[in-house]
Amino acid sequence: MPKEFARSERVAQMVIRHLAVILRSEVKDPRVANLSITDVEVTKDLRQAKVFVTSLLEDQAEIDDAMAALDRANGF
Repeated sequence: MPKEFARSERVAQMVIRHLAVILRSEVKDPRVANLSITDVEVTKDLRQAKVFVTSLLEDQAEIDDAMAALDRANGF
């Protein structure tokens, strides 16, 4: 019998896919190009989601700049 997944897990996977497309195609800021979405945690009631990102950058100042750019793009 296949394992059933909670609705919040399915929603989290869908959020990951949609956010990846949005970052890749709609956000024009080049500073977010080095960010990758690693995980999304959605609450059981689907009201809140926590998005985890990782960066390919090594310099902390560049990482902070990329996170600030991501914060400015949160309207997408």
